[in-house]
Amino acid sequence: MATGNFGFGAMTKSALGNPKQLNNSKNVNKEIILRVTDIILDENHSLWDPLGGFSQLGTVIGNQTNIDGSVTNNIFTARPAFNGVTKTPLINEYVKAYKHITPNNPVGSFVYAEIIPVWGMISPNASPFPTTTTNLTPPSQNLSYAQVEAGAFNIPNNTIQEIPLNSINSISQNTFIEKSNIHPLMPYSGDVIYEGRWGNSIRFSSTARSKSKLANLWSSSGPSGDPITIIRNGQDKRANGFGAEPITENIQNDLSSIYLTSTQALPYSLSGLKNKGQEFTSYSGLFPPLSTTSYIAPQILLNSDRIIIDAQSNDVLISANRSVGLFSNESINLESNKIYMSANEIRLGINESEGAEQPILRGDKTVELLVDLVTIVQGLSEIIKHTRNYPLGTDFPDSVALIVGGQASYDLKDMIKILKDEKEGIKSRFVKSI
Repeated sequence: MATGNFGFGAMTKSALGNPKQLNNSKNVNKEIILRVTDIILDENHSLWDPLGGFSQLGTVIGNQTNIDGSVTNNIFTARPAFNGVTKTPLINEYVKAYKHITPNNPVGSFVYAEIIPVWGMISPNASPFPTTTTNLTPPSQNLSYAQVEAGAFNIPNNTIQEIPLNSINSISQNTFIEKSNIHPLMPYSGDVIYEGRWGNSIRFSSTARSKSKLANLWSSSGPSGDPITIIRNGQDKRANGFGAEPITENIQNDLSSIYLTSTQALPYSLSGLKNKGQEFTSYSGLFPPLSTTSYIAPQILLNSDRIIIDAQSNDVLISANRSVGLFSNESINLESNKIYMSANEIRLGINESEGAEQPILRGDKTVELLVDLVTIVQGLSEIIKHTRNYPLGTDFPDSVALIVGGQASYDLKDMIKILKDEKEGIKSRFVKSI
């Protein structure tokens, strides 16, 4: 629940334009300020009309408010003006509403398109009831949906200092939690920025070398005006708790980010190279990639605490004209029923001076040569086994040669059997090479 000071009139003049034109009696039914007292966000709301269906979602109910902050007894409803872009107001925030064409309604109905930033904050912009307030009771406590939609009067009550931000008429939609530490983004010349209430934003910007103490971190390179798009979900983890001060995106410390650049160098360090001092050691003897701090051509940088890419019914394809690098401080794991690698050269391991230079053996050819070698040795063992001695001219078997040759012949038969075994032999059943 928010609290605050008075002074609505002074805070809204610049946001609403000419107040005389806004509250001119001739225009009162064309454009008005509403202080939101309730909003319909789901079918559990007490004012939900089953016949109206989900077209009621986002409908606000509020008191018409004068530019000096005084609240009138006139109650109106207004629905969102746009279907594609929605910013849902909180209770006790102010919206600017205007008449819009409505089918089967010759006088039209009100729609709202913007929340008035009375505090200049991202979240929220509610204000205490001014001392001139003449109506304080939420209309839904006293009026039916039909009465409110037609425009009705309410009953005055006492001044409130604490400001509820959620509707009291639908428990299931009371989900908003105020965060006073959410900062607005610092704008730069020509920026188009969309901001949520929780540090999430989309910025369409460019290289803009600001001299402000809140200069951005992406404009160190490239001509001014070169485009950059930044999608951010969650502000800098180190941001202070005073949400009124603007901040700029911080690619290293925001919770999750996507940067689409043109000529900007990004001040970002790869976490997978943290233990290697940002050195691409796997590119030994090759030209390594440029770091993010020195690359000034179009690139996309995606970062978060965890990233998942999952193709549920087809393929994930990663292609690069020069190289694809995978870096990790602990391990790189590949799991599949089959793993295929096709290359003119495959190197495993790194020698600091020369790189990986030792070739691996070809399995079938190695086994073939080993079988031939063992067969030859086996033949020699048979010869040794039948060696004879002739002491004093008498023919006697050589006992030592018989034992050694016999054992060797027996062992060599087992070796040939193992070498030729396709399942239990020395060849891998999984890794194949050319």
